Amino acid sequence: MGILKKTLLIFLFCISSYANNYRSNIGKILDPIKSPKNAKIDFVNHRQLFSEYESDPKNKISADFNVPAGLKDNVEFWFSIYTQYTSDNSVFHDKRDLSIIYEVLDFSNLRKAVLNKYTKFSLQNKMALDHVKSYRKAFSNLAVDKRTGSKIEKQILKALKDAKKTIPKNKNKRKKFFRKLSDNLRAQTGQKDNVQNGLSNFATFEKTFFEIIDYFEMPRELFAITFLESSFNLHAKSKVGATGPWQFMRRVGRYFMRVDKYADQRKNPYISTVAALHLLAQNKKILKRWDLAVSAYNNGTGLILKAVRKMRKRKNVKNWPSISEVIDSYENPNFGFASKNFYASFLALVHALAYKTDFYQIPKAQDTIIKAYVTKCTLNIRNILNILGKNQKDIRVLNSHFNKRYKNAAKGSIIVSRTELTDKRYRKLALKDLRRRYPKNWKKRVRNQSCSTK
Repeated sequence: MGILKKTLLIFLFCISSYANNYRSNIGKILDPIKSPKNAKIDFVNHRQLFSEYESDPKNKISADFNVPAGLKDNVEFWFSIYTQYTSDNSVFHDKRDLSIIYEVLDFSNLRKAVLNKYTKFSLQNKMALDHVKSYRKAFSNLAVDKRTGSKIEKQILKALKDAKKTIPKNKNKRKKFFRKLSDNLRAQTGQKDNVQNGLSNFATFEKTFFEIIDYFEMPRELFAITFLESSFNLHAKSKVGATGPWQFMRRVGRYFMRVDKYADQRKNPYISTVAALHLLAQNKKILKRWDLAVSAYNNGTGLILKAVRKMRKRKNVKNWPSISEVIDSYENPNFGFASKNFYASFLALVHALAYKTDFYQIPKAQDTIIKAYVTKCTLNIRNILNILGKNQKDIRVLNSHFNKRYKNAAKGSIIVSRTELTDKRYRKLALKDLRRRYPKNWKKRVRNQSCSTK
């Protein structure tokens, strides 16, 4: 009994020491955050910076994607998020008026901390939320004109002045003004490093994908959607189940691709790209304009079409409204902050990626063109990938749609490869095949073809 008691006391002492050390380390991490001088960029500079690219001085961007006057403030804001700020930064701003930026916090001290990435993420969120509470208090003080002279109050007043906003003199109107600002406060995490990672992933597929989109006779700028949806993360999966670089939901994905327990083609960058181009082409045919078609990729074709019909009926006009007009006029609970900012974010990325050498380190693109094949036989997929993997290091990435439990690939399965595969067992798909049929129907190309195992 004495030995057990001593062991227990030693154990409790160790736990206590560890907890004290952990609290000490966390305390150091949670010291007041001070943004480095170069981490806070005045919003006027954001405008000046974007104005250089908005005019597209090197004619790299299609006229279809000019920035509408009504979205200029929003595009400027998102351009800074993608080109100026990393995931170490939180930008505090007004969600209704993106010309109002209060402050940029720098959390780079967390990167140096000896903590796992989930703990760091949770701590950054906690500190950002604590800062939001401080802002709420400052807004309350300003609402009744009981200024304490705090740093945050000064930042709020400066941000309003920079955005050319006038504070009402009437007491009741002043209260409503600051309460509204308090309700609209939002923190946005920077995305520059995520875009950088996406460019590294995209380099493997860039030449192939541009060949496909050119054959589809669609704008190359549409690939910015993958950076907006997932930062071209090949393993992306959202909380609601959107999967792959194009973030297809299961229901929509199954309309174009195979999505089941054996294969989920949403995960495959090649197959999902062809599916996305078909979806975008449909959107354009239905909605007539690229700004509406791109917005429908996120919001759903039905919602955007409903908004357009409602506006045309109300105004009794034949012309199709722009997305900027839809955002200004259409109210729907499913058309919130993210939905209304989707196209502005897309335009910001279009401009950032067109002039990517000014903001990011550009990896060397792969010269080899990737091709899709349809199997004429039932094949052991594990053996096939092992054989192909001897000459193609990324063969499993190219065929990421196969689930681990999938051993045999039935006739009509899709294999993606950089090297030529024998026509005895595979049919290579031409570009015209990609454009004529959805990926789920590519198997029809081998319906009447026999397999040779010799």
